[in-house]
Amino acid sequence: MSKESTASCTPQEAAVDDLRERYSQALTWFCRESQPQWERTYQAMRCFAKLPLDPLPKIWQRRIDITFRRVNSVLAGYSIKTEQDYQQISAEDLQKIMGLVLGLPTAR
Repeated sequence: MSKESTASCTPQEAAVDDLRERYSQALTWFCRESQPQWERTYQAMRCFAKLPLDPLPKIWQRRIDITFRRVNSVLAGYSIKTEQDYQQISAEDLQKIMGLVLGLPTAR
């Protein structure tokens, strides 16, 4: 979204646009077949770093919170401290994470 159109948006509209942009970036990472699955997952998850939830619709806030709690539950079985640690994650768990992230609300 351009700066001009963002200026006329409500905070909620701007937050929804931000979420959609992050989701689009994550989707792009998940689709990069040239990269290993662990790296695609790591980069896709980074798209949501510091995502502000407060301006989003309450129902979306809850769904996003639940989704990332589920992602954290998958990651809890691993000692993740660096980007390289994502290599430890099983292909099955990487698929679970991708499925969870792709289910985020974005009013697609």
